[in-house]
Amino acid sequence: MKVMENQTYIYFRNLIVFSSIGIHDIEKTERQRVLLNVKLYLENEFRTKKDLISETIDYDMIRQNIIELASSQHFNLQETLCEKIALCCLQEKPVTAVEVSSEKPDIYSDCDGVGLRIIRHKF
Repeated sequence: MKVMENQTYIYFRNLIVFSSIGIHDIEKTERQRVLLNVKLYLENEFRTKKDLISETIDYDMIRQNIIELASSQHFNLQETLCEKIALCCLQEKPVTAVEVSSEKPDIYSDCDGVGLRIIRHKF
């Protein structure tokens, strides 16, 4: 993603959720730990002027929406989970793009995790 000179973004780093995700039988019956990283790019000229929450996005609301979405259903694929999170975040007015990554850290013993990252833009 090309970063603009006056770029502002809000991010959540390594947000831990417990999600029903995966194609294997055990993954369909037991929730597993998933690490989510979400970066919401805001309009280029985004600025706060009066130090009021009404001038920005409510971080608590975004975080809660992501957690609820990740635990709302079974996802076969990390790709599907990331796409749904991206669509949810892009609904916020000042958001122009979003970067979402998911990582399953407990799957393989020979690596720290397996995951994917997507970038989506508002059209």
